Amino acid sequence: RGYASVALTMGNAAFSNVTFDEENFDEWGMHDTAANTARLYPAIPGYQHIYGQITWDVPTTAAGRRVITIYQVSSADVETAIAQGEINLANSDQIVTTPLTLDWPLANTDEYFLVKGFQNSGAALTTVGGNLYTYAGLYFIGSTA
Repeated sequence: RGYASVALTMGNAAFSNVTFDEENFDEWGMHDTAANTARLYPAIPGYQHIYGQITWDVPTTAAGRRVITIYQVSSADVETAIAQGEINLANSDQIVTTPLTLDWPLANTDEYFLVKGFQNSGAALTTVGGNLYTYAGLYFIGSTA
């Protein structure tokens, strides 16, 4: 499981890769903290359980959407959104979290997943850093055959 140890800045009205510079555990080499830190690679082809969340450090009256989206990226580097979680705020002075979890088949280990965040508050926002707040991981759950 990779996590962002520091706050990340998410621009307004654009999807941004969520990068994970630290790990709690990584038994199968699904993530690299030095290169391509936004990618999650399956160790074994088949059904993967993917999970993650983004915790947004929301300033007073920052209305708008807070979104987490998981993308499957093919061996040809084509990104396809496969799941999305969202919260829509009128006004908030609280930290909010957008979690997401799903099971998804991958045919090849040269495919991977990306976690992206989106917000449209009108200005850049930051996430909350630390292993309990902004993280993602995956593990093999079974064959597709």
